[in-house]
Amino acid sequence: AALITVTTLIRKDLPAALSPPEETSSPVSLQGETMGSYWRLAGYANTPSAPEDVRVQLEALFDEIITELSLWDQKSFISILNASPAGTPHLMPTHFRKVWAASCRIAHESGMGFSPLFSKSGDVSDLNFESLTDISGQIVRPEGFQFDLNAVAKGYAIDRAGDVLNALGMRSFLFEIGGDYIARGIKPDKSAYWVEIDPRLTQSDKIRIAVIHQAVATSGQLEQAVLTGDGFSSHIRGAGIDLNDGVTVIADRCEEADGWATALLTAGPAGPELADQLGLAAIFCSSGRAPIFSQAALDYLD
Repeated sequence: AALITVTTLIRKDLPAALSPPEETSSPVSLQGETMGSYWRLAGYANTPSAPEDVRVQLEALFDEIITELSLWDQKSFISILNASPAGTPHLMPTHFRKVWAASCRIAHESGMGFSPLFSKSGDVSDLNFESLTDISGQIVRPEGFQFDLNAVAKGYAIDRAGDVLNALGMRSFLFEIGGDYIARGIKPDKSAYWVEIDPRLTQSDKIRIAVIHQAVATSGQLEQAVLTGDGFSSHIRGAGIDLNDGVTVIADRCEEADGWATALLTAGPAGPELADQLGLAAIFCSSGRAPIFSQAALDYLD
């Protein structure tokens, strides 16, 4: 049998006021479907009625975000925007506006290796994102391009879910949508919430991360690609990306972890250097080779 190595990552700069949930709190375990994937919650609530309150409020949040950002819902804001004539102004709703702003920032900071717009013929590097919006909050679609905010939307939804849980009084939880996570607090036994990088990417290695008041997101072709007769197709675009490549990022917010995981993946072989330049905690995996840890990720090694 192949030798299995286990690598653990734990943050060293723990939050000052880190404490387990109250003794009277009740465990909460919920799951459901959203955004073409699943969501899952494990945590502790201070009131017995919390589980149903949590489900109702989370699903209402997800419905709002889908209505604005889903590329699969033809009635969503982004779908209407993509279908409208180029140059037609549309007033951006709240979730779209925030995800668009985060996507543009990551695009600029990554040197445009990542983009919230795509085209089969146009060059994204020629676009000025700021010129697409005005001070009244309206946005237009440039000729020949389509909006795609999927690289940040899921992470954004996870952050907003964390806000909902916090508002409901939950101070200890691990929340997930489709393999991306946010955690707050610690468990009653004072242990952390642990997650493991997709074993299909690491093969014989196990990489486990203690998520303490942080977020973890992975971007990889295994989850996003559709197999075709001559290879695979995916909304993740970049030079030299293999089907078995994946990048995991640890950050304070999941929209950052999610967006940068995609940006670093699209950077291809230049990803580790970019992560070091920006101080990102990133783990680069590809089946058949040893994982590569950015300098910031090495600081997490136990």
